[in-house]
Amino acid sequence: MKLKIFSIFLLVITIGIFSPFSRFSTIQANQAEIPSSLTLLGAGAKWAAKVEGEEGLSALYVNWQDNLYFHPSSSKPTYTLRNPGDSISYILENYGFKVEFVGDIPDNLDPYSVIVITAYWSIEPRHEPVIRDYLSRGGGLVLISGTPTYFICFCKDLWTYKCGGTNLTAILDWFGASSYINTGGDAKVIINNPFGTSLKEGDIIKKGASFSSASVSELQPETEVIAEWENGYVFSFRYNNIGRVYYQADYEEHEKSISEMTVPELQTEIIDVKYKLISLIKQRIQLIIEEIKGLKMEITRLNSG
Repeated sequence: MKLKIFSIFLLVITIGIFSPFSRFSTIQANQAEIPSSLTLLGAGAKWAAKVEGEEGLSALYVNWQDNLYFHPSSSKPTYTLRNPGDSISYILENYGFKVEFVGDIPDNLDPYSVIVITAYWSIEPRHEPVIRDYLSRGGGLVLISGTPTYFICFCKDLWTYKCGGTNLTAILDWFGASSYINTGGDAKVIINNPFGTSLKEGDIIKKGASFSSASVSELQPETEVIAEWENGYVFSFRYNNIGRVYYQADYEEHEKSISEMTVPELQTEIIDVKYKLISLIKQRIQLIIEEIKGLKMEITRLNSG
């Protein structure tokens, strides 16, 4: 029994650390090509953006690093620097956006062509009408991974399922999907040339993701699915009802060489990897605890029999 538990521990930790879902930013020796999933994300943001104004396209990027910089907590990663730029800002700039970095959702979103949100804890249910109003005035929105669930219930950890966050019915009319689930495996494009990209039906844009990855289901009839996980759950889609919304479950980092990184970017990289290791280990330990509970129940059942 002890050997079995120890084996479970090693298996879970290994899967967690080396899973693509953890998305550690491995520093490459040479400039890497832009991953197809990141290209798709940028193209989706360009589609969602409202018509360019006199000053061109502008993106408000509500990101993890700035959110944690402005809201430090002993239970969360600590950043001593603002976000100096990352994969998402890189691809947005490639698509012609002027990017503004923030850690919180402001009350007035009208100045921006599109809002891109990755920071879970920047979102609270009180922001739902702010987003709804912005979309109704022609705004565009890009939501990534588990962000939609935080509009449903107030949550400052990763477990929105505990407060009903996986039921997205309350935002169905503007978001386009009514259910959030976890899945994984490979994700493939299911249409040709989405948003005018060179991607083709059948192209793999996410490979071997752990089954704690994000997905949505139960979509409105008007939604257009762009990519799916191998089990048929949705990886990305676009929806235009109250306003233009693009959702994508995940993306691959655009990796830079060390020589291309600024000092702030290198410092950010080190902090980010350190926290992700600690965070993943904590998550895996929790899974181990649940597994041990299950084993104890099974032993009790067998002994009573």
